[in-house]
Amino acid sequence: MKPRASLLANLWRRLTGRSSRVRSRAGAGGGPAPQRDPAFLLLNERAPIKQAASPETSGVRRPPERATAEAGEDRRPALICREAILDRTQRVAAYEFMLNPSARSRIRASSERVLRLYDELLVQHILDLQPERLLGHRLAFITLRAPSLDLALVRDLPRSNTVLSLRFSGPAPDLPRQMGELKADGFRLALDEADGIAQIQPFLELADFVALDASAYAPAALAQMASALAARSIKLRLIAKHLQSLEDFQMCDRLPFHYFQGTFVTSRESWDQPRADGSRAKLCELLNRVRANAAPAELSTLLMRDPVLAYRFLRHVNSAAYGYSKVGTVDQGLLLLGRDKLYRWLSMLLFAVGDRGALDFALMENAVIRARLMETVGEGQIPAPEQSDLFVTGMFSLLDVLFKTPMREVIKHLTLPASIEEALLFQRGKYAPYLKLAIAAEGFEEHELTTLAAQCGVAEKTVNMLHLDALVWAQELAF
Repeated sequence: MKPRASLLANLWRRLTGRSSRVRSRAGAGGGPAPQRDPAFLLLNERAPIKQAASPETSGVRRPPERATAEAGEDRRPALICREAILDRTQRVAAYEFMLNPSARSRIRASSERVLRLYDELLVQHILDLQPERLLGHRLAFITLRAPSLDLALVRDLPRSNTVLSLRFSGPAPDLPRQMGELKADGFRLALDEADGIAQIQPFLELADFVALDASAYAPAALAQMASALAARSIKLRLIAKHLQSLEDFQMCDRLPFHYFQGTFVTSRESWDQPRADGSRAKLCELLNRVRANAAPAELSTLLMRDPVLAYRFLRHVNSAAYGYSKVGTVDQGLLLLGRDKLYRWLSMLLFAVGDRGALDFALMENAVIRARLMETVGEGQIPAPEQSDLFVTGMFSLLDVLFKTPMREVIKHLTLPASIEEALLFQRGKYAPYLKLAIAAEGFEEHELTTLAAQCGVAEKTVNMLHLDALVWAQELAF
């Protein structure tokens, strides 16, 4: 067996194309302590962890200028990405967390030992992100290779909402025992059919979920496979992955799938039947009155004309996102919330009222996360009075998808500042880089992300953390 130092040196060469002198140290009980190894510190610089794993190692950091010199010019950090998984009600039920594509691409041809280090890095990242805080009642899908199931860090993951999704990279004779122990310990387990149906067949009885790549099969073959798996157990939950369009989703929704994953939520397609309804029209009118600086008494009257709207307003003001808890009247709520935050709330409510269509809840959450990310990235870069406009730009950037109408037609009904219109219609102006950055962050567009983060004056890893913070913020809102 190669010493740990050689393994880490090999990993460093794979990451950077450069050699590195490494010196292994022993941890407690004589085992390796990679957090203290220079190569691991270099890896941390390249793949930063939000917080140190323990007080013992919290002060260990490599000087940035030295790490930069040794890592060379291409120092794209490993970041945590997420992709939403919807349930049959089209609400976000889970997220799959993964390293960003450039980090994953560096490990495709790696040895099992190196793959194990990457799995360890992924789990450590997720632990430092505190998944209980990020997810609430939702599930976290974490894909690991079967040989990594015995990592000590895996046992530190929260049992209540963690699903370990297993990938096979070779024979796994010990897997049934490991899966049984993990299930007994409270974890849920998923199998990915990308490894081949024959590969996962022996382990189906121990699985809670099976993921199928919907893009890899003709509809008839996909239907046959999903039906066969569903017939094996009423407890087995099926996930349709890599859905690219609303048509893909609707096709899988007719099959025995329980969850749906892919970029279809925000896809723009041919819209034959634009959506419009009275509730949203009234909200647009109210938004215009707020933008026109209507008196608080007029706004209160307009809100009170609709008891459901007034109730939703008070519930929102009293939600955890704002910290108020004893607001009992609309007038008091307007005074506490203020005009800017009222406008923001009304813009979010556009996604949650009226004749809701498939995916509206997921679309609203995506828009809220995008808007919140733009706002927080803009702090210190955009004047404070305009930060709410950044939020509104992010919320309205998906109105065309919501209404199934081209953006130019949608915003005709809204009174908006020229800077917001310019960003929404032409992707130009001072708000455009923030909107492009938010879209790049949710779509894992790494080259775009690097360029746009620099353009917005923030570090790439800061964008990653703000993106996850926006996810938490979105879950605390009440509608």
